[in-house]
Amino acid sequence: MTIALLIIVVSAGCKSSNNADHVSDEDINKYLILPLYNAMEIEVSGEWKTVPVADSYIRLDPESDRNTILNHIASELSSGYFNDLKIEILHQDGENGEDGMIKINLAEMDSYTGPGSVKAYNSWYDFFQGSAGGTNTTITLRESFLQRTYKGEWIEAVQFMYMGEPFPESDHVHLSGIITRY
Repeated sequence: MTIALLIIVVSAGCKSSNNADHVSDEDINKYLILPLYNAMEIEVSGEWKTVPVADSYIRLDPESDRNTILNHIASELSSGYFNDLKIEILHQDGENGEDGMIKINLAEMDSYTGPGSVKAYNSWYDFFQGSAGGTNTTITLRESFLQRTYKGEWIEAVQFMYMGEPFPESDHVHLSGIITRY
């Protein structure tokens, strides 16, 4: 039986990070390299499924502490995918977040007063719109912070906040509640 795959990258207004280049053997031996994720739609046997794919990579000093790594992930996602919108690491359980949960706040620009009050994609509101945009934003944030393929010690869960409040339930943005790594 032959399975045809059709692959489409869903961008929903996100821009690709500039460091999506090849990871060399030298980099692997010199740096801690972690992927940042985006969403891809694939068709398998007539059904569409949205899956996370490594879209770019960040290179860090292998001696970096967890807080430094988490803040670097937040900074790279903000600048490379979400038009410099604020992604704040609010809380870490355990020392440096080890075996704990982190809370991440997604904050709007000071000039944001509601939908349409700032240019397109200068608010989180725009990145949450529509099922494709909401799914892509969900995958980018969840998978980039949870780092499910990373084999070293890492966090066990994440809770997303929006403007300092727990993320509300939504039918197409799945960032509410405590999201576990496995």
